Amino acid sequence: MLRWLCVLPAALLGQLVLDFLAAAAFSFARDLVLAIPDDSATASFALAIRGGSAVMTACRLLLSYMTPKTAFTLVGGKMAPRYQVITAILLTLLGFLRSAWIHGPTNYVHVAAETAGLVLGTLFVFWQNRRDRSKRAVETSAAPQPSVKRES
Repeated sequence: MLRWLCVLPAALLGQLVLDFLAAAAFSFARDLVLAIPDDSATASFALAIRGGSAVMTACRLLLSYMTPKTAFTLVGGKMAPRYQVITAILLTLLGFLRSAWIHGPTNYVHVAAETAGLVLGTLFVFWQNRRDRSKRAVETSAAPQPSVKRES
């Protein structure tokens, strides 16, 4: 029962940790690009990123929106003692509703990025459970079966 009570707080904590790490990584990458001198061989790449190119926007969406939501469903789904895939699906639905409420209908790119992260986390939980289930099936079939003697 205690693990069920910890599902949502663990999911939120996982998201919070990745929010912090993503912000730090994005800040570090931005500062690294800004430190490139304009006369170097990579100046055109640095200028494209400084100008707000599509590459930098995609990196920001990946780091700031998708990755934390993946952690939300992955950590919450794996915290559940049973029904982990169903729990991850419910967390995906909850995360989508929260994202749609926060960003509204006008900021659909952020909603789409967060939803993609939520679905990705759910797929990770599904694949991990499927792999674990097949591992247990192989271990069970490989274990020697006790012989039962029948009396005639």
